[in-house]
Amino acid sequence: MHSQCIFLVISVLFIPNNAVKRSSEVPPRLLIISLDGFRHEYLNEHELPTINQFRNQGVQATHGMRPTYTTMTFPNHISIATGMYQEDHGVVHNTFFDRLLNRSIGMGNRDDGQWSDPNVEPLWITATKQNVKSAVLFWPACHNEFHGKRPLIYSWSYTDSIPFREKIDNAIGYFRELPVQLVMLYH
Repeated sequence: MHSQCIFLVISVLFIPNNAVKRSSEVPPRLLIISLDGFRHEYLNEHELPTINQFRNQGVQATHGMRPTYTTMTFPNHISIATGMYQEDHGVVHNTFFDRLLNRSIGMGNRDDGQWSDPNVEPLWITATKQNVKSAVLFWPACHNEFHGKRPLIYSWSYTDSIPFREKIDNAIGYFRELPVQLVMLYH
């Protein structure tokens, strides 16, 4: 893992066409995709038809996502999920020592699901509290229980053996097959 990475978060918001919601309409849905190491200038330097389609039909950050310092995967993704700076959520490195658990936690052992600061609340937990179902895939800490809650679907065991296309197909499939309104995917 490189010590300095820039992340792109693509947010796509699908909103029903009219303001009055009918029971037959699909509720608003949010897809957040984080591509590790994807630099903001790639959007202009390369032909990216699918990403451009997302940008044209959805919502995008004008200046991209600016990583917090330090520019590492774990701290930045916790910041994206919580809206908190690293000094507030407490994750300042890809591996950190949890004094309450008396053990190190990080990218290599994130399947333990232990770390969950009671003062930190990721987006998927806020959604769950509002009865919004979510699927969170390969996102740091997505498997952790916060305030006794987890997302409806979560997969924390990151692997390059699953092709990117399959990850995207699975993420979109959750919108089609399950009542989820929020999908977050890290690749």
